[in-house]
Amino acid sequence: MAYPARSVPPIPPREEEVARDEAEVLLNSSRVFAGSAHLFERRTEHSDRLPAPRVLSETHASLDTSRPPSQRPVEDFPSRHRVNADRSQQTSTNGPSVVAETPSREHERTRKSSNKLPRLRPVPILPCSKHITARAPASSMYFSSVPTHGDAPYQPLRAHTGTLVGEKIWFLGGVAGAHCWRRIAYFDTETLLWNTVDTFGDQLPPLRRPTANLVGNHLFILGGGDGLSYNKDVWLFDTVSHRITRPRMLSPHNALPPARRAHSTVHYGNYLVIFGGGNGEDGFNDVWALDVSDPTRLTWREWVTSGDIPQKKGYHTANLVGNKMIVFGGSDGHVVFADIHILNLDTLVWTVVNTEARHNRLSHSSTQVGSYLFVIGGHNGEAYAQDILLFNLVTLQWETKSPQGHRPSGRGYHVAVLHDARIYVSGGYNGVDVFDDLWSLDLSAAAYLPQVVSGSNNPIQSPGLSDGSEEQRSEC
Repeated sequence: MAYPARSVPPIPPREEEVARDEAEVLLNSSRVFAGSAHLFERRTEHSDRLPAPRVLSETHASLDTSRPPSQRPVEDFPSRHRVNADRSQQTSTNGPSVVAETPSREHERTRKSSNKLPRLRPVPILPCSKHITARAPASSMYFSSVPTHGDAPYQPLRAHTGTLVGEKIWFLGGVAGAHCWRRIAYFDTETLLWNTVDTFGDQLPPLRRPTANLVGNHLFILGGGDGLSYNKDVWLFDTVSHRITRPRMLSPHNALPPARRAHSTVHYGNYLVIFGGGNGEDGFNDVWALDVSDPTRLTWREWVTSGDIPQKKGYHTANLVGNKMIVFGGSDGHVVFADIHILNLDTLVWTVVNTEARHNRLSHSSTQVGSYLFVIGGHNGEAYAQDILLFNLVTLQWETKSPQGHRPSGRGYHVAVLHDARIYVSGGYNGVDVFDDLWSLDLSAAAYLPQVVSGSNNPIQSPGLSDGSEEQRSEC
């Protein structure tokens, strides 16, 4: 666009130039105050939460923030080119501006610095209550489904194992459909990716309801079975090389534990300690220890216990707390148990815990979180439970919690693993359907988080867990 030629007026004296600059500054200040007065009024209502108002440039002064962005016209958000075009039109209509064409150095610095200010963002409008979903209070647990990616490792799966190794949860064994699942996969808790690995060496047999415990870089896989077949062998899976081996046992044949599944295993010192389980004909309440101090020279030994010995049972849980193994629930095939027994692994003496409330459970999960055992799911003798039970390791009493969010349906034969203030729940069975989902119970805002421990070396002591020679703790 061609503009008509203009005559350039003479440069005014220094005094007139300064006077024009001061007049323009006063004019701009009045525009800023008029355009942003409503902002100051709105901010005084919440002055304790909002920062102090800042001086706006001439460009920002024309913004209308009294309406949400969706209701404002396009003109309310002028670009820099639009502002320059408007100024050009004003110049061509009203004639040349002496101050605009011959600015002083001070005014030039002021105008350049004002152009560098960030644009004023509109005040966000909160959604109405109908758009807000239920949020967990500050001190509540929260259940949510985990959005996973990658190569999903299995069909709907139950009676499998899950073991935490670093940031990964390794899964093996279990039943997928009508057959046992014989692959090995892991879930990365950092990337939320599934990955099924190719293994080398020996091949695992079909294993339903085995146990897998981490010793060094190896998962020690004990027991399990398929149908009428039960396993008494020991298998090692190297989590680094992905090689499966069947080590040679030094124990004589008559010093091996009977084949079983639905048992429990804890890692204590140089031993893997197994308890209970069954072989389809009978249940067990014996205790065996596998010496794993040298993986090339594995030796079994039966530990003879005394005290209040539990009944024969399987599908129970066992947690190691200090030097105590806490066994809860289970079944003998006829009765679902609610008892809690504690075995001192140094003295090999059983004690029974008397609780005010009783909760029958089998095929549940029990995860240690600080001074609590989190019991999720399982069958109570009538139906598969959906609630969460907390066993206080200090008071030795039950507590119940109702997490926020959308909790998974009632189930048993699932896996629960604690990592980074979250309990991951995988798979399971509700009597009709087998699940292939993955859930997360977020504990990050709970009061017991300072004591969250993932492992077997938590030195929690309580009147019920102490043998009298140890210092007792009186609070969580």
